[in-house]
Amino acid sequence: MLFDDSVKDFSVARIHAETLFITGVIEALVVEDPIADLIIGNHGKISDRPLKEWLNDSNKDNDRKEQP
Repeated sequence: MLFDDSVKDFSVARIHAETLFITGVIEALVVEDPIADLIIGNHGKISDRPLKEWLNDSNKDNDRKEQP
């Protein structure tokens, strides 16, 4: 069921996602004209806080930029 309460059939793909709140292999619906590259809905693997790996990587990038 979609946001507008319509019901449609979609293909399902297993993809590797690396985002701020979920990283790993997940099942995704294949949509012809999506409004974004990746839309994450209700999923049991989603963290309610940013993943530590992302925060650590982000800090490393900032440290590199600040060095002369």
